[in-house]
Amino acid sequence: MSWAAKLGSQRHAKPPIRELLAAHAAGEDRLPELTRCHDQRPDEMESCLAGMLASVTGGTQERLSRLAAGLGLVHRWQEQARSPDPEVRAKALARLADLSWGVADSTLMMALADPEEPVRIQAQRALLRAGGARDVEQAFELAVTQPPSIRSALSAELAEHALTLAETAIPAVLRSGNAEHIAAALELIEGWGKGLPLPDLAPLLMHEQPAIRARALRALPYASSEHSLEAGLLRALRDEAAEVRATACRAAARLQLAPALPAVVECLREPEPGVARDAALALAEFGPAGLVALEREVRLGWNPAMAAAALEAVESLRNERYGYARL
Repeated sequence: MSWAAKLGSQRHAKPPIRELLAAHAAGEDRLPELTRCHDQRPDEMESCLAGMLASVTGGTQERLSRLAAGLGLVHRWQEQARSPDPEVRAKALARLADLSWGVADSTLMMALADPEEPVRIQAQRALLRAGGARDVEQAFELAVTQPPSIRSALSAELAEHALTLAETAIPAVLRSGNAEHIAAALELIEGWGKGLPLPDLAPLLMHEQPAIRARALRALPYASSEHSLEAGLLRALRDEAAEVRATACRAAARLQLAPALPAVVECLREPEPGVARDAALALAEFGPAGLVALEREVRLGWNPAMAAAALEAVESLRNERYGYARL
């Protein structure tokens, strides 16, 4: 047999690492064989084990996490998490994030303050994926202080814990008085699109900053609060800020708030193009009653801005953009 053939035969004779890992994860004690494989092929073992950890949970995750610690891989990833290279740190944290919670939590917590954005995102994802209620709350509290790019990257993971966050973390931020953090929290709530108990939303409809009032109105359709928000919305339709009036029109339509129809029609008659446009689109979303009001205003032709906005909305309806077929 040639040297090349002997080498090929030896390679085929080596234990299949993935099969050994699967057996060990299922409860068999394959530690001696896996240890030998790691001694002989450390890179392959690291890659296979990291890949498997990324796809398991529960008891299987715990057994593989203990194996990774026993083979020294957890220590290796923790060392890499302190590398001067941000890409190395991010990759190491992604692997640490797949371990059972508690195996490398101290490293993940330290990474929350990393100067590089991708590294902080990995650390926060780890908290959201494997942490307890307090860890999830901490990830949310940190997310509202971060740039929009980080919040966007974490939004889907945060959404999975929305009901938990609505108990303590979200109310705390909405009551904080910090306008930037409040705006960030409202942005996340709107992005999640989930019904949540939000009793602290009502006071924000009267916030001193128009941008916060508008943000609160955009989150309003998702507030399953026992407190009536109708009065605040009707008041917002006559707000001094055009941005707030325009947003209130769309919120009233999404909530199908019939008492708001006259005020939305008044907004349609405004000379402010943005308000008139959103009022027209809101009437289009209101259904038959809104459509009747919209077409009546088109015939009356109060002002050029209103007429243009109303015609755009009617055309949108005819194109079924706003469900004309359902009206």
